[in-house]
Amino acid sequence: MARALRPAQLDDLGLIAALQYLADDAQRRSDLLVDLKMINPPRRLDPLIETVLFRVAQEALSNVARHSQSNYAQMELEFTQGEVR
Repeated sequence: MARALRPAQLDDLGLIAALQYLADDAQRRSDLLVDLKMINPPRRLDPLIETVLFRVAQEALSNVARHSQSNYAQMELEFTQGEVR
């Protein structure tokens, strides 16, 4: 059960690659073009934080695909000293 909570992509690829995987998957599944942008160099985060960010992005893309009637979405992460926005 614990493994299902943390996607294997996070451990294998890291947060940025896992988010890119989500973006690519959204395009394959629902023809949603997703632009993933990083502000400042990304860094590895605490595993719990990476999991939360991944799940939030996953749910957000799912909502855009289902409800927005849009074919474009943008995810942006800003890495600053001590926080990620």
